[in-house]
Amino acid sequence: MLKSTESPQRIESVWSLITKLPVNQARKDNLKHLDLVRQTTDKAAAWNQLLDTSTLFKLLYSLKIIEEFTKDEQWVNEFINL
Repeated sequence: MLKSTESPQRIESVWSLITKLPVNQARKDNLKHLDLVRQTTDKAAAWNQLLDTSTLFKLLYSLKIIEEFTKDEQWVNEFINL
């Protein structure tokens, strides 16, 4: 995994490659349906699992997927009401 000490050009190249690959369907489904959050009382742990902050790339990848869902008003309303 890339470290924060990597050159900005390398980081940009890796991110560019990641965004060109097909979306991880399991991650997309988990973020779309949000079952992990709905089915637990420990919402913070569920969100931490969905929005993994262990690396910047994992978090940005998840947020990029969520950005796509924000065009769906029903998904946005369900997201807000969690």
